[in-house]
Order: sequence, then structure tokens, then C-alpha cells
Amino acid sequence: MVKQKLTLYQHPLCPYAQRALMAAEITKQEIEKVFIDVTIPREEWYLKINPYGQVPALKIEGDDFVILESPIVAQYIAELNPESNLLPTDPKQQAESSYIVYHYVNRLQPAHGKLTFTLDKSQRETNSIEYLKQLDIFNGWLEKATRKRPGPFIHGEHFTLADLNLAPFVVYHFLTDIYQEGYKSPTIDTHPHLKRYFEWNDAVVAHPAVVAITASKEVLVESLRKYIK
Repeated sequence: MVKQKLTLYQHPLCPYAQRALMAAEITKQEIEKVFIDVTIPREEWYLKINPYGQVPALKIEGDDFVILESPIVAQYIAELNPESNLLPTDPKQQAESSYIVYHYVNRLQPAHGKLTFTLDKSQRETNSIEYLKQLDIFNGWLEKATRKRPGPFIHGEHFTLADLNLAPFVVYHFLTDIYQEGYKSPTIDTHPHLKRYFEWNDAVVAHPAVVAITASKEVLVESLRKYIK
């Protein structure tokens, strides 16, 4: 472990900040945590650190170097602690990881958001179909990734940065029908053809670092209620 004075500006309920918090939890990297209230306009002092006002931001003391954007922050922490094995060493695995994360964040997660937070009854079936489609595609990528490396995570038995970058969003899966008042999505059940996805989902949610950083289901339900349309 590299002994550096690191300061992490974060909010514990922000999924992007949670990426950095999980990386610190796994690597045991010593980090000073500074709470940033993202529910109010950012103060001028923080805008000097991150002009966008977002979290997380990681400040390296001594040279006033600041790292922005959660995947980069988490990767930096992982690179400081190679013994954690969060980073795949094989270039093909690294490329595969990058695309799997890209697909989830840009296709599967938005589809889940529409299904979860849109209450318009006429849109529910359409949103369910799209979500199931994206789940099916993602399930296929997971199957390919672990074909030669059996195990619950993206790269087999070991939890890597790819799993970590998706973990703060995976924990939202249970929300699919929470706000829908009696409507049960066909995607909420464990479909046989999505076996790999649910195996991965369950393993990620149960990982000690994810459990340590994630808020309770009750807190998540209330904190995300503001996104209901």
C-alpha cells in the first residue's frame, strides 16, 4: 500500500462517490473523507477543487493534484494498491471490462431507470421489454467473459474494478417494481436464460465492500423517490 495523503470529497449516497469509497474499502487505502452536500449549491471553495461541483474528487496533498470522475478515481486507488488485484493485467480482459461497464452504464442502467421511475401505465410494458432486452444482451457479455474463467464475477472468482464500477448501480435492481403500486415487471423474476446475470448480481451485492458502503434498502428507496416521473 502506498502511503499518500489523499483527500476524498464525497457524498455517501452518491453512486459515483461510492465507486471511490469501495475502492478504498477493498484496498484499505488511507483516505481522509470530506462530506459534500450535493443537495445544495456547492460552496465556492469546493468549486475551486472541482469546477463542476460533482463528487467524487480526489486530492493528492503536496502537489495539489486533483483527480475527477469516479472511474478514474477508483482506478487510481487500485493502481496505488496492485496487491488488491482489482485491475486485470491482461489487455484483452481490460478491453472486455471497459466495454461491459460501458454497456451497463449506457444501455442497461438507463433502461432500468425508465422501468423503475416512470409510472405511466401505458409505458410500463414497453419499458419492461426494453429492460429485458438489455438484460439479455448484458447476460451474453457476462457469459462470454467467464467462459474460460468460471466464477460469479465478470472475470471469474475475483472481484475486479469492472464489478466495482457497476456495484453502486447493481444494488438498485430490487427497486424495479417498488414504486409501481401493484405492477409486477416480467423482468423481476429470475428468468432461466438470465441465470448468469442473476449469479453475478447476487455476488456483487453480497461482496463485503459493497455491503459496507451501500445504504440500507429503506434509505435507497426514499433517497431515489425524487426521480419518479
